[in-house]
Amino acid sequence: MKSIKSLPTRENSLTPVQAIRAHCLDCCCGSPKEVRFCPNIQCTLYPFRLGKNPNKSRGMGKHTPEELSKEKPLANYSISTTEGKGEK
Repeated sequence: MKSIKSLPTRENSLTPVQAIRAHCLDCCCGSPKEVRFCPNIQCTLYPFRLGKNPNKSRGMGKHTPEELSKEKPLANYSISTTEGKGEK
């Protein structure tokens, strides 16, 4: 992980998320492990402490929401609650 000193300066400024990460590293004495396990969940920067924007959707890959809605379900059947209990 980058140290605070190796992060970009004003000439090539930080993104807001990078600035938050740098602040969190500074708050936790430069330890990425301490940032990860930060106990201060009341901090407004807490969701951004790992250098990621939690508001951006990730993991969609090449699939769009339209493609995902067109996929067929794996199974289309109902499960009876009386099955296997000797009742008919």
